[in-house]
Amino acid sequence: GVQPWPEESEAEALEKGCRMVYDYARAGFSKIHLDASIPLRDDEALDPETVFARTASLCQAAEEGFSARKDAEPEARPPVYVIGSEVPFPGGDFQAEAGPEVTSLQDLERTISVAEKHFADNNLEEAWQRVAAIVVQTGGEFDKYDIYEYDSSKFQPLTERLQTDGRFVFEGHSSDYQKPVELARMVNDRIAVLKVGPALTFALREVLFSLEMIEQELLYDGISNGEQSSLSNFSKLLDREMQQDPADWEKYYQGSESEQRLARKYSYFDRCRYYISRDRVQQAAERLIDNLAEIEIPLPLVSQYLPRQYHKIREGELSLHPEELIKDHILDILAPYFQAANQ
Repeated sequence: GVQPWPEESEAEALEKGCRMVYDYARAGFSKIHLDASIPLRDDEALDPETVFARTASLCQAAEEGFSARKDAEPEARPPVYVIGSEVPFPGGDFQAEAGPEVTSLQDLERTISVAEKHFADNNLEEAWQRVAAIVVQTGGEFDKYDIYEYDSSKFQPLTERLQTDGRFVFEGHSSDYQKPVELARMVNDRIAVLKVGPALTFALREVLFSLEMIEQELLYDGISNGEQSSLSNFSKLLDREMQQDPADWEKYYQGSESEQRLARKYSYFDRCRYYISRDRVQQAAERLIDNLAEIEIPLPLVSQYLPRQYHKIREGELSLHPEELIKDHILDILAPYFQAANQ
């Protein structure tokens, strides 16, 4: 997605946004979400007319980027676009104490009509035919420790609206942590683009923590195969990094120090994903993997901390290498999405 930032003026944000989306289309990105819904520095209020005037400017830049690509590659296919924004704060709706709202039919109709008008005003009628999806709030969301299940009955007015002409599908703002049966219902309700992100990085954190528990059991005395080996201390280094630079989590996790400590590690928001790629944390993760790669991990430990992978190893479907365990644990989270999309 392309999203301007609130610290900038309209001119600054549009210049950067247009340059970025031009580069995306020029590079061959085939699905581009054009989102101009965040207020900028000089905005007192942000109405749909302003949002989609800016969206049309972004689309114009993307079309120019594709035109440059097509000059070099005549067989290149034009991008499809996603419009609209019904998005809470990135990474989860932490203000959804009463549960998130579903996008109203009135707001959906307004998004379509205003967007179509501004595309036409900018001679983007052909590009409008390639607007494939509209972002909506599905009602399926998550909070720090809670999951709001998707309720198909509440979404039916929107589904029926799209079924009248078959013109668009929906992109669901969030499908993280939804049950497989709910993912299938979302696809049946024309939510054909299932956005997932924190659930995958949550799974990465989860499997790294499990591997660290195995590491601590096997190297509790700092000895591996008769040689001195230092523990990775992955979880401690991760939390230390978060405490030293709290900008990416502090507004999500209030409460006492013990409450914040627990949330930094285990919250569904998974704000620690913004720290795992930092050098010191990444080095700890690599040490963790290297330590376990040099040891023959007893299967009972895999059963204790990674039971699904244990059964796959027993069936000969998975190797015992730590990197394979990490990948497989994440793929387990993705599997219901593949099943929902191919039902």
